[in-house]
Amino acid sequence: MTDATTDGPTANHSYPSRPDLTNAVAVVVGAPSFVYPRGGHTDAMGTWRDATDDTAERFEPLLREFVALVDSSTPPLLRGQMAPASPQRYTFGPLGRGGMYEVVHYVVTVAPAVNEIADTVATWGTLGAWALSLKRGWRDVLRRFRARGEHPKESDQLVFSPPLVRAICLAHALEAYPAGGEWQVQMHGRHFGGGSPDLPSGDELYTVSIRAGETTYVYVLDGRASPRDHFAVDDAGVTALDLPDFADYVADPPLGLGEYMRMPRLRIGHR
Repeated sequence: MTDATTDGPTANHSYPSRPDLTNAVAVVVGAPSFVYPRGGHTDAMGTWRDATDDTAERFEPLLREFVALVDSSTPPLLRGQMAPASPQRYTFGPLGRGGMYEVVHYVVTVAPAVNEIADTVATWGTLGAWALSLKRGWRDVLRRFRARGEHPKESDQLVFSPPLVRAICLAHALEAYPAGGEWQVQMHGRHFGGGSPDLPSGDELYTVSIRAGETTYVYVLDGRASPRDHFAVDDAGVTALDLPDFADYVADPPLGLGEYMRMPRLRIGHR
């Protein structure tokens, strides 16, 4: 699947050149928290020894399962335009070890530039639905391990490149708010932690606004495509909408999903 001497699961901790994911169709998948070593032991001489760092090796079967999901789920509309999934070791933020053990992430890039495969609303919608199916499939993998007594975290979800975040929102809008005419999509993001626009970590916060007719639908979500807010803006004002179901994992279902408070409208005049 990968070259073990450069970017495979058994690599000697060297890293390939970093990809720029600003316009790429790519997904970052990280080793779930439960495959990292747990603690260590005290040897016969009373010296503390960290557990063997075999995270990449333990993660490899899950990575192969995800790559198979990417390859098998490619929709017919995109088949032939997307490259076969080929994971590469991925880092964001400062290079080096994260905590006691090395942080293990891979990026799966199926197109280096989104405009190579998506040039119409229908194609963008298909791309978003496909990305969401990957998130749903990975969620089911994590649930399988939770049933075995493991404890996945929110941070174990997939991380999406900016174009896929945008596509997921458009796919939802096309289904939930059908309207004729031209769709206008804008997006901006704030990046926190070790991530950046070209090297997302999942901690990004994106705002995607989609105008359909006289209404603009606004999505606020993070780099894992977990929704934080959703509302509509038109001549009548701002209307809070239920959060879309983007296949989040941890709370099952998350408490407060879709709940919102109605605040009174203020009338402010001049004295």
